Amino acid sequence: TLTIKGNGTLEEPLPGVGKMRTTWKVARTAAGRVVLDHMFKGGGIARTPNTRDTLRYETWIADASQALVMQVSDTGTYYGPIPGSGLSVTLDLTRIACPTRTAKARAGQIRSSILQFDYEKGTYTWETPRLFTVCDLTTTRAPKLGPPAWVNKPPFELESDTLPLEYEMVHNLSWPDEWYHVTGSFKKGDTEIVVSRAFEFSWRHPLSKPAPVNAELVLVLRRTP
Repeated sequence: TLTIKGNGTLEEPLPGVGKMRTTWKVARTAAGRVVLDHMFKGGGIARTPNTRDTLRYETWIADASQALVMQVSDTGTYYGPIPGSGLSVTLDLTRIACPTRTAKARAGQIRSSILQFDYEKGTYTWETPRLFTVCDLTTTRAPKLGPPAWVNKPPFELESDTLPLEYEMVHNLSWPDEWYHVTGSFKKGDTEIVVSRAFEFSWRHPLSKPAPVNAELVLVLRRTP
């Protein structure tokens, strides 16, 4: 399971407008079961030292994409000028929602799952897979300050789209380097490893500074006969 959550407001002084404000709420969860059904001796993760050492490394992968349950309920607002428009100020509201309500429901997908064991060091490395689903995206714009013709314009839909099976769990986020490869230790004979990690991600509106959100990964690695 993976959860990513955070909310808050950023304000910046803006001459002639007062303050430019960005608010955000990120609420995402993903849960699934990965079956790593193909094993080979040697390293399978890029930049692994001595990757061809078949005595040192054992790598497990999933031969195909697998099902994922993913939910997203993100909102973001931006109050400030439209770039290149002088002081035409707007209030934009963006919503991203999964599962989709406007298209035929499809299960999410987990892709590119890799688990590598290093028997020399007694460590494992889980290369975080890619998590995808279908999402609805809408953005509405409400004119706020500026020329009369602009201010008198009623709110309108700026964008509306159903994103195909390509909306990723970490879309529009940035993350630390340790997110790419989750590592830990194991003992010979272990059949189960429970992994729990916390990360600080950040969400960013194109016109504002990054804003912090928290991510938590819980992963149970279980070897079956």
